Amino acid sequence: MSYSELGDLGRARKVKHCGPVSAFLELRETWAGQELTPSKRSSSSSAAATAPPKSQDEKVAQKVKDFYFYNSVNRHKMTTLTPSYHAENYSPDDNRFDLRPFLQNPRFEKQFEKIDQLVDSFSQPLPLSSATARTGKSDL
Repeated sequence: MSYSELGDLGRARKVKHCGPVSAFLELRETWAGQELTPSKRSSSSSAAATAPPKSQDEKVAQKVKDFYFYNSVNRHKMTTLTPSYHAENYSPDDNRFDLRPFLQNPRFEKQFEKIDQLVDSFSQPLPLSSATARTGKSDL
């Protein structure tokens, strides 16, 4: 993952208060037409690995899933940071008053399933309206 991709994902999570699904929808528009770095998790040779993403929506979905997975896996490390350490400029507060849980389930089963459903729905062609089907012309 590139630093700019991490920055976009971090801003979506922290500044825009996005969870996995809303971050996917937000970054789908932001990253439209951009070449994304390949994902390690989707291209690994393990038996549990899935096929590498093909469409842009699949690539964005994989980036969002990777980010939230690794963020939750490594969240416990934030409890040991000094209050003055800031890695990004969108973090005006320190970690002393961060009351979020630091042990999380990294699977995000419902959210990742919803992202997969959205990717599938975006890849489906839009149905023609009845007027378009009859006349061959759009109402627009």
